[in-house]
Amino acid sequence: MDFYNSTMFTGASVTEISEVTQGGYVTLANNGITPPDTTYARVYALIRGNTDNGSGVLHVDVIELKYIE
Repeated sequence: MDFYNSTMFTGASVTEISEVTQGGYVTLANNGITPPDTTYARVYALIRGNTDNGSGVLHVDVIELKYIE
């Protein structure tokens, strides 16, 4: 997740997994604090190839954000 205000990038929060799931399911969770002056966020779900010809399949069921004061 990348955080921004009206003029610039304000910070990021990354949750990664580095394991072969063999078709199994994985749940990732992350808690944090929104950087000061943030007005919006961009959320990404992606696969990164760590070697030549790396590949994978990604099925995203839910991305949920909660704001708690």
